[in-house]
Amino acid sequence: MTKPVAGVEVGLVDGVLTVNPSKQEMARSPLQLTLAGTKEGILMIEGASDFLSEEIMVDALRLGHKVTKPFVFFSSILFYGIKSIIVHMFGRMMSRLSARSVMA
Repeated sequence: MTKPVAGVEVGLVDGVLTVNPSKQEMARSPLQLTLAGTKEGILMIEGASDFLSEEIMVDALRLGHKVTKPFVFFSSILFYGIKSIIVHMFGRMMSRLSARSVMA
């Protein structure tokens, strides 16, 4: 894993852009947008919409990317935290094995 990625759905519920709307809300939304991104930018967009303005579409993309950033941040903390624990445990295990081989 070189960069964490997060994804969200964005819908237009009663005229308001909504992140991860329910299935019922998405069914009546004129916008069904799935977006994945990193901290730096958007990687993937998939979706469909009724005739919506460019402004609404750009706002939906901005909102989707803005909301993915905390998920990306916490994913990286989790990944690098687990990685450092594993490296630390592996290092201790290797030290013990080295000490045993010297004693033998």
